Formats: sequence, structure tokens, C-alpha cells
Amino acid sequence: DLENTVKNIYKALKPEGTALITVSAISKISRYDDDRWGYYHSFCKSGLVKLFSPIFGERNVEILSYGNIKAAMMFLYGGTAEELFGEELDYQDEDYPVCYGIMVRKITVKKEG
Repeated sequence: DLENTVKNIYKALKPEGTALITVSAISKISRYDDDRWGYYHSFCKSGLVKLFSPIFGERNVEILSYGNIKAAMMFLYGGTAEELFGEELDYQDEDYPVCYGIMVRKITVKKEG
């Protein structure tokens, strides 16, 4: 229940608090799990914005993608970061993210009076 999870993150934060979250952007689907319980969640940047913005406010949500086609291929083939050169890992391609980093802030508006 992703919506309630995001609401609980908001509730858990102190005023002016920040949560740092990571989610997978690309992953192999487990046939075993999918056949028994289903596979319901994959993340993309626009979906994450739609999930977090109504609760935190659009200005309080920042989402960065990490990865590129080579990193995604290595991940899916079971390779390691050590098998790629630094510049191959450093390049961030929003069309082939491996994971997303999400920063959300709980900003409270002070009432005057």
C-alpha cells in the first residue's frame, strides 16, 4: 500500500524534517512471486512524483535517477560495479535508471497572529 506508506513517512517526520528514500527503477521480475502473489510495483520518475507530491507538496519532492544502460545491463546480468570504468558508472541517463533517490521535506506553514 504505497499511498499509506508515503503518508506514514510524512507522519513520522518532525516539522522541517527530511526523508531520504531509494527505490529500484529496474529489476528482474521474480516468476515465483509473480505466479503466486503478483508483481504490482515498478517505479518511474513521473509515477514517484505523482505518489509523493500530493502528500508533501510538489516543491518539497526531489527525485534523482541513478544509472545508465551499461549499469542496468550489468545489474541484470549479475555483474559488479568493479567490472565497469568509473566514467561508465558516473554517467547518469534518465532513460535507463537503475534506481531513484527521493528526498522529501515536511515543511510546515506557520500561521501568523
